Amino acid sequence: QLRKKANAVLVRKKAEVLALVRRLNAERFDLWDASTLLPRVSLGVGARGGGGGGGIWLTMEVVPVNVAAEVIDWYRALVSQLEGLCLPLECEKAETWGERLAIPRKGGGLHFGEPERREAAAAYARLGVLYEFVSLSSQLAERAEACRRLAAVLAAQQDLPPDKVMDKYKQLQRQALALTAHFEEELPSLRERFAAAYLPDTAAASLEGLHRALPSLLDAVVRLCDEEYDAWCAESTEARKRFRTPRVYALHGTALELADELARHPAVPLADARLNGDAAEAQLHVLRERHAQLALSTGAANRALLRQVDEAV
Repeated sequence: QLRKKANAVLVRKKAEVLALVRRLNAERFDLWDASTLLPRVSLGVGARGGGGGGGIWLTMEVVPVNVAAEVIDWYRALVSQLEGLCLPLECEKAETWGERLAIPRKGGGLHFGEPERREAAAAYARLGVLYEFVSLSSQLAERAEACRRLAAVLAAQQDLPPDKVMDKYKQLQRQALALTAHFEEELPSLRERFAAAYLPDTAAASLEGLHRALPSLLDAVVRLCDEEYDAWCAESTEARKRFRTPRVYALHGTALELADELARHPAVPLADARLNGDAAEAQLHVLRERHAQLALSTGAANRALLRQVDEAV
């Protein structure tokens, strides 16, 4: 019953259906001019002291032009038109638009002729590649934006403890690295298919966009460690300091683990990054020194705790 209703719409709007099919076949995305698009400035913001009145920090980054974004917008507008024409984005089983438009006419014949159905089948094939392009580009762009924005999102969650904040950073970094690994493996075949469909050669640039965004996430991680270390140093009593030591030590350990993960990916520009307002190498050196210091303090705190237990027994 639903298919019959859709058939009626397709026949009634035949001229619009054919115009959309021809536009999809004819559009040359690879000729779009990126020079008319301007880069944008991305501002990062976070709260010091876990958002509890310690002020804020700001970072600024120039984000390169993303030509893929224009194709994504074009695709989404197209999908909206498909819905209005009852032309499926994904046909049933192995059916194409060519088969879908083989709608019988009363009295014999079909509403869409053979040349029109061939055009529709070609457009459907191209739509599949366009979907792949949009999926790759949008996933990478969204994950890159998340890397830049997560610190600001978490700054608004003032009740979130530092270890949970670190867990969020770690989860996003590992998701982002897994995504880049997936697309890096398929990149040669993807670029070949995109070129055959006259799509812009932006897959490598989309990957690079996520690679460039990952140090922004590590910057937030290092700032969190810096704030927690300063708070640890400022504790008013040794007892309070000992209580806080294991948590601060664990945060520094996770931060170094995340930095090592990025360092193992040559495509991530970690060496050129700025972390907590300083060169990455210098900040990571400070982080390692503090981690070693905290390791000694953690050992001392554990021994003190054992003595207290023994005395209580």
